[in-house]
Amino acid sequence: MRKINRLVIHCLDVTNGRPTTIRELDTWQAERVMKRELAAREEPAIDRFNSKYPYVAYHFFLPCDGGVYALRGEDEAGSHAPGTNNDSLAAALVGRDAYTEEQWAALRGLVADVRRRYGDEIAIVGHRDWNPGRDCPGFSVSDWLKGEMAPLAGHILRGGHA
Repeated sequence: MRKINRLVIHCLDVTNGRPTTIRELDTWQAERVMKRELAAREEPAIDRFNSKYPYVAYHFFLPCDGGVYALRGEDEAGSHAPGTNNDSLAAALVGRDAYTEEQWAALRGLVADVRRRYGDEIAIVGHRDWNPGRDCPGFSVSDWLKGEMAPLAGHILRGGHA
């Protein structure tokens, strides 16, 4: 099992609130991410490998309905933030900078679960914190954490508007 030091939060560059499927994400990322080879996986990891979506870069997908979908196995390096792929997990929220109450709750639950399993010392960062110059996700993860993981004003999607 690889050592996990951080959870990197990403956003998908799609219109806030846009219904988006994992299949769409996999298709978009097929142009940017190297296909994972199921045959190369160790036997225990095969059970956790989502072979239906061979190009997804992230470990978790958080669509607007508040679901949390596991994509890559946690023992598998992601393909989401150069320099930290080998020691991190990645979560992707649908939307650029405003998210549904359900997404905020799902993200809060995911962070709590990751901390429970990997320890409170795991760093929770935004992609833009790790790779300066990016605006992903479209909110400050450190401000969100300081606010006890409550949805951030100006970043809550209600009725299709932030």
